[in-house]
Amino acid sequence: MLVGLCGPLASGKNAVADILCSAYGFTRLYLRPPHHAYPSVSRDGVPRHSDRDGDADGERAATVAAAAAALTPDDRVFASVEALLAYVTPRWRDPFVLANVLEETTAAALRKRPFFLLIAVDAPLTLRAWAAFCARDDAVRFSGDVYRLMASADVHLINDRPTRAALAAKVRAIDVTNMERCRPSWDSYFMQLCDLLAHRSNCMKRRVGCVLVKDRNIVATGYNGTPRGITNCNEGGCRRCNEAAACGTGLDACMCLHAEENALLEAGRDRIVRGALGGGCHHGHHTILYCNTCPCLGCAKKIVQSGVQEVVFEQSYKTDAVTMALFQQAGIQVRRYTRLGHRY
Repeated sequence: MLVGLCGPLASGKNAVADILCSAYGFTRLYLRPPHHAYPSVSRDGVPRHSDRDGDADGERAATVAAAAAALTPDDRVFASVEALLAYVTPRWRDPFVLANVLEETTAAALRKRPFFLLIAVDAPLTLRAWAAFCARDDAVRFSGDVYRLMASADVHLINDRPTRAALAAKVRAIDVTNMERCRPSWDSYFMQLCDLLAHRSNCMKRRVGCVLVKDRNIVATGYNGTPRGITNCNEGGCRRCNEAAACGTGLDACMCLHAEENALLEAGRDRIVRGALGGGCHHGHHTILYCNTCPCLGCAKKIVQSGVQEVVFEQSYKTDAVTMALFQQAGIQVRRYTRLGHRY
């Protein structure tokens, strides 16, 4: 895999890279920065040994370009992102770290590979050493791509630890080498689809998304809202939701179909129990219902009746205990999904 680090001056990018190399066996790579990047301010593109990556003293006054020019290809310094990718791609199973992702164009090229993970590193001003760099830091942040890069990062790391040992503990918590960060597991893939579906919901109480999966193929999807042809919930279609009824109460007066109900209705029992495309009973098929919220009791009864064999959810709901008891009695496997964190 290839881990890229981006962030403002003196935020600790090189310290994080050193931790990855020493603790996890990563190999450090260097990319010659463009001439306009960090001029005469920081040596972000070349090796250093300080805990933070700003100018520590006059000894580091040399420009990035001059320092990088002194290195040879044997030092794993690459003149372009294309050359770097040509080197890493056939070796993608090995762990590499690049501490100077300075531009969006660089990140865009690296993101084309399924083994790339971008981590944004930031730190409070009080921990970012000397005050002299502040004006130059503002120039880098607001005239370059730093903020846009950090906004698009896969992981955000706040370097608010006063020592390298404390920072190392934070880096360990990221679980950088977990390849699910680059390529989601099936659970993560379908749960992310649930999140996307939930954005389509117009329910005034809660936004829920559901994906019905059979043998890793999507059978049906659903999100909560009023029935087809009925005024949307957020436009007054459901009085109960618009009056902010307490969680789990007044459900018999709710006009909204739940996400699980919509998915089950779209699929129909035949597609859940039998082959995905119909025709005859297919033994060995496994149907999973993914939902970003634990099903309520009403949906749980329909899930049991429809023949679903497994339920995966992320967020809790008020009726969880009753729902779990029903699923247990019906022999339905239930798992609670825990997603990888993105902010540390």
